[in-house]
Amino acid sequence: MNISRTRREGHSTVIRIPPQFDFKQHVEFRRTVDHILGDGRASEIVIDFVGTHSVDSAGLGMLLNLRDAARGAGRNVVLTNASGAVRQMLETAQFKNIFEIR
Repeated sequence: MNISRTRREGHSTVIRIPPQFDFKQHVEFRRTVDHILGDGRASEIVIDFVGTHSVDSAGLGMLLNLRDAARGAGRNVVLTNASGAVRQMLETAQFKNIFEIR
């Protein structure tokens, strides 16, 4: 499964993350993010982890790069539906201090 910009919801664009979020998705994730930021319509980017069971350090790095790019474009990033090992990884990395997690 690949990165997919699944839907727009009002002022948000939702990016669904695949079951494993690692360096293999780097190019596709960056392309998706660049498209969303270039579009200019979404004030919020929602990262949806439903169905994602692992995130490695490269995945965390991609999220940090997204946050920096989004902030520079005046956009907010929200992480949603993280559970199990993914939630544990986000907690260990203290992402609750960096992102809004729903």
